[in-house]
This record gives sequence, C-alpha cells and structure tokens, in this order.
Amino acid sequence: RMALEALLQTPLGILSVITTHLEFYSASQRMAQVECLREIYRNAWERAALAGERPGNGPFAPYPKIAGTLLAGDFNFAETAPERKRLLAPCQTPVPPLADAWKIAHPEKQHAPTMGYFDRERWPDGPFVSDYIFTSRNLAGNVRDVRIEKQSLASDHQALLLEMAL
Repeated sequence: RMALEALLQTPLGILSVITTHLEFYSASQRMAQVECLREIYRNAWERAALAGERPGNGPFAPYPKIAGTLLAGDFNFAETAPERKRLLAPCQTPVPPLADAWKIAHPEKQHAPTMGYFDRERWPDGPFVSDYIFTSRNLAGNVRDVRIEKQSLASDHQALLLEMAL
C-alpha cells in the first residue's frame, strides 16, 4: 500500500522513521510488502554507511549517517504471522536486525490489542493486534515504554505511543 520515510534530527542523531500500511486481505501481497520494507530499511543503512565518502550538497548530498530506525504502522498481521517473522529476520551485516518495541518494553507480556475495541459489528471476535512499532536493534536500550491509547474513537485502530530515552 505505502511506506513513507522521514529523517528526524534527535539528540541521538538522525533517526530514519518509516510509517506504513500493509495489505489486509492478501498474505502473499503482505509478504511482498514486507520484503520491500526490508529493502528500504537495508538501503537506508547502506546509504548511511557512505556518508562522508562522497562530497556534495543539495539534491546531490549523500544520505546522512543515521543513528537508528523506527518502523511503525498498520501491518495487518498477527504476532505469530510469517510476515512478522520475516520482517524481524536478520539482515545483511552491518545492518542491525529489527526488534519489536512492545517486546522490548514488555518482554513477559503478550502484545496488547490495537484494534477492534469499539466496533464489534465489524470485529465480532473483539480486539486484536494489527499495529506495531519496530526499532533497529541498536536502539533497543533507548526504548522505555510502549502503550496503547484505548480511549479514542477516531479510528478502528488505537494509537501506539512509544517512549524513548534520547
């Protein structure tokens, strides 16, 4: 469906923040989208490794060296889905693998549901997990908490809130 990357200047350095919304109905399309996300993620780290090696500015400036990556959005897969396992699979060196921020903040807890709280007509089985925040493994020590905002009726999804030490 889509992925959007923004580079944010933070006290940690530049973070690559990618937001996405994957296919709902087709597992094969979701897996293809996961492969594309892995490529975007890998490319960001490989381009960052070239920072300072090529001079230039403006549109010819090299991709900046990034301190880490956050990948968040509506992934439309369950915690046990093959697409999630593939997304978290190790990458080529020196690209750090992705980690699930919820599991970093709450290692002993099952993921809290992120959708289906209020619309029981559309989601008769009740709340379930569809939204995640993943982080490059090198930022795992900065993850302080991940919470689900359970009050808003603005969407059939509940917002995920990530707290990080910067």
